[in-house]
Amino acid sequence: MKLTTLTPPLQALHDSSDDILLVSLISHDGLPVVHIGEGLGHSEEIFIRCREGCICIWPVGDMVFPCLARPSVNSQHMQMLAWKTVSALGGLV
Repeated sequence: MKLTTLTPPLQALHDSSDDILLVSLISHDGLPVVHIGEGLGHSEEIFIRCREGCICIWPVGDMVFPCLARPSVNSQHMQMLAWKTVSALGGLV
């Protein structure tokens, strides 16, 4: 897998509309492979749940903080723990 082959389709999607703010390809272990665009804007958090697990994404300064969990996670507990982490990170960046 070469970044030079992955970037053009993502760039084309990002460039296709001013309403598309961020396009990203993330590996199975949660590491960003390619991202085009700017963060989460003014979002406070994004939460996605599926059969295989869930992910919460928060903005931290000009970065994003994703937190991956098993599908059985108590989402309120996960949110509380992640908010504490976001607060701690916010004071460091």
